[in-house]
Amino acid sequence: MAQESPETKPAAEPSRQAGGLVGLIMSLAGGGERGSVAADPAAGAEAAKPAAAEAAPVTADAFRGLVAEAEEKREDKSAAAARAAELERHRQVKAMLQQHLDDEMWQTLLAHARAAAASGQTEFQLLRFPSAVCSDGGRKIDVNESDWGTTLRGEAADLYQRWERKLKPAGFHISARILSWPQGMRGDIGLFLIWP
Repeated sequence: MAQESPETKPAAEPSRQAGGLVGLIMSLAGGGERGSVAADPAAGAEAAKPAAAEAAPVTADAFRGLVAEAEEKREDKSAAAARAAELERHRQVKAMLQQHLDDEMWQTLLAHARAAAASGQTEFQLLRFPSAVCSDGGRKIDVNESDWGTTLRGEAADLYQRWERKLKPAGFHISARILSWPQGMRGDIGLFLIWP
């Protein structure tokens, strides 16, 4: 194996340090360390970052712009949540309109009402449902019109009719009340069996 002569070693060193032919030329031209930074684009980009950050304007208007962007993002999220809640509400209403009261559920409700009476209560909530289940959105219930029962649909209508046929002759009363007012609008309605 031939030994390298001392003259060849210094020529190879700059090439490894600065990166190929460009590094060698820069080192011969006296660029040294400057040549290695210029030859490396990544290093140049890193060096430019603080300068770009310092160039961003520090003004009240710029800060107000950031606040406006944040508020816009919050409003977008809030609107999306409201749309999702409205879709869920429509789904619930559709499901409740398709539900009907069977004999087993009726007997279960009567058992719960009996337990409420045994604990000293004078009423029992039979059902809670969105006002949109009513054909008029709950308006007649809200103003307590005497024929509010005719606006009920689905399971709520079944409960009302069972009360009318079986429990009204036995002295029971029934009442419907608005239970919630989301954003000032009629929300859920409760249907109560009462034994005054």
